[in-house]
Amino acid sequence: MKLQIIKILILILIGQFINNQVLAQKPKFNRASFDTSSCVGRAITIKLSTTGVRKITYKWYLRATALANTTNIQITDSILLIKKLALTDSGMYHCIATNAAGQTTINVHIAVDPNPGVNLIDASTSDRIRINPVNGTPPYDFSFNGGQYEFTSYITNPVSGTNTIRVRDANGCTFDTTYFYITAPPLDITIPAAFTPNEDGLNDTWDIIGLQKHPEAHVKIYNRWNRLVYEFNGTAAHGWNGWLNGMRMPMDTYWYIITLNHPSSPLKGYFTLIR
Repeated sequence: MKLQIIKILILILIGQFINNQVLAQKPKFNRASFDTSSCVGRAITIKLSTTGVRKITYKWYLRATALANTTNIQITDSILLIKKLALTDSGMYHCIATNAAGQTTINVHIAVDPNPGVNLIDASTSDRIRINPVNGTPPYDFSFNGGQYEFTSYITNPVSGTNTIRVRDANGCTFDTTYFYITAPPLDITIPAAFTPNEDGLNDTWDIIGLQKHPEAHVKIYNRWNRLVYEFNGTAAHGWNGWLNGMRMPMDTYWYIITLNHPSSPLKGYFTLIR
């Protein structure tokens, strides 16, 4: 009987010793450090876990400044939630876990990457838009109107109206912008490829069909030596008759430049004088 009592007392003492040893342990984080990154404007959640049987309290710091709950920051014990990141949120955070036995600190580095942007959208041509990205981390890729991402900064075959452009950088940060694009109307003039000024009443002048619709238009004609041989505007009754200073110009190829109110202006090309 006495032996059994002695055994029971020994077990109780052993249990108390083990319990005291456990209770004497300060908190321990399950990782040595924490390193993560995200983009401006996004939310980020840091979840840490600790070991320790006594009640543990947590305090969060950004550098030396203690953090508290705000409209943008929510702290729940070892969980830190930042609802909308800004560049100023980038830095070294510290979480201190404390119980009756002591405290432990873990460093949490959060890198906030700037979002890319766009400082130029060039739609000077009628069949494509060129995007010039800035900020963020190259290389960039692009999505147009919700389509697949492409590495080219040229968006081909844009549609008339409001278009959405998304730029994505190497960190996955994105920037959305809209651009109102007006598809160039079809050119409503016809430029002849040749004329025959033989004074037979047929095709004797080089006339641009439909040019009268553009009274602001101006046309210049040059010979192969880049000499100006004739010019007229959109209000002229006829174009060029193949003469210069009272002399017939020879059969040859001549070049034109047409300036008018159209996205394709100026128009450049050549035609042939045939005798």
